[in-house]
Amino acid sequence: MRILLVLLLVLVGGCSSSPRRIAESAVEIRSNAQSSLDRFEESGDQGGMTEQRAILREVDEIVVHIPDVQSVVPSWIDPLKWSAVAVILLVLLVLVWHLGLGQLAQALIGWIPRRKKTAAKLLQDAIDPQDDTTMREAVAALRAMDPQLDRAFRSK
Repeated sequence: MRILLVLLLVLVGGCSSSPRRIAESAVEIRSNAQSSLDRFEESGDQGGMTEQRAILREVDEIVVHIPDVQSVVPSWIDPLKWSAVAVILLVLLVLVWHLGLGQLAQALIGWIPRRKKTAAKLLQDAIDPQDDTTMREAVAALRAMDPQLDRAFRSK
């Protein structure tokens, strides 16, 4: 689950190259290149000055083209986002169910599982004096229907 979340964040975060971000980076590069150019001029390094001037020209070229840049979200991001939401909701539903809140929900809507109805019928038959079902048969049937009950019954 963590891997899926990290992957989603990397994919979504890695796809953001807005014009604003490009402009901020260009300004930072320009500032660093100008600072280096000043140091190269003080030291008289012609090769360094030439490189820094080339960098400054390229940055100017980037700045000129920034208005043409459109921030576009890839088409696969939206389905990926909804898939991640669906997976998270499913995990939360399973977690809530296993924490016992599923039984509370069943009680609130009045739903009784088929196994519970069958067990109740067996017990009613066992305590009914008119019926041939004995308590021993009811217990055996309940143990056969529920492996956890059977293990608990044998452990005592």
